[in-house]
Amino acid sequence: MVERHGKAGGIGLGFISGLGLREGAVATTYAHDAHNAVVAGASWEDMAKSLRRLEELQGGVVVVSSGRALAELRLEVAGLMSYDPPKEVAESLEGVEEALRSLGCRLARPIQALSFVALPVIPKLRLTDRGLIDVESGAFVDPILSKGSRRLN
Repeated sequence: MVERHGKAGGIGLGFISGLGLREGAVATTYAHDAHNAVVAGASWEDMAKSLRRLEELQGGVVVVSSGRALAELRLEVAGLMSYDPPKEVAESLEGVEEALRSLGCRLARPIQALSFVALPVIPKLRLTDRGLIDVESGAFVDPILSKGSRRLN
């Protein structure tokens, strides 16, 4: 999670499972509640490239693999909406989902699923630009479990 509003510049790190990406990366500003940039991937380089392209678009969704953008959806209005006609937005979202499927993702609506990783008011673990948080206790959690660490289910 990367803070994108020019405030503290925080970067929260965590691990995600279930996305299924075998390669590449996806970044999006469609991320509840603060609408920061969420990025997930199998490659640090592709993750960085997707974030840079997201910044150029002024928000949206970008899928990158092997250093090149496979698909994107521009959401230039607050990172949530587009000036493009609804049909073009829907086609771009379909292209994003198709690109993610080509990289191994099998979720029906992966962008919507990613958006809730960042919603820090629903249990259990959520990612913020300040770090991984256990929503129920309000405590930050180190994403690397050490011997004797408590594991949240």
